Amino acid sequence: MNTEQLEKAKKEYGYAMEITLEGNKLMVANDGFITDNQEDITAKKKFGEYNGFYYQYTKKGYIREMIRVIQTISQRAVIA
Repeated sequence: MNTEQLEKAKKEYGYAMEITLEGNKLMVANDGFITDNQEDITAKKKFGEYNGFYYQYTKKGYIREMIRVIQTISQRAVIA
């Protein structure tokens, strides 16, 4: 994970959701985290993979939030 991805997520969500970068993990509020390294995942059940990123969540209801953030950070700039 890098600061460019962090800035994309912050730009999209603003103050609606606290998103920070801790080492190689993009922490998404109290919902969980996103990483590009599968070995960062420590949960036995509450994790998944989407679009080349891995996520770990605290409650099942947060899966959708994790996927939305991944969609945001994986969007490429469109040059018109």
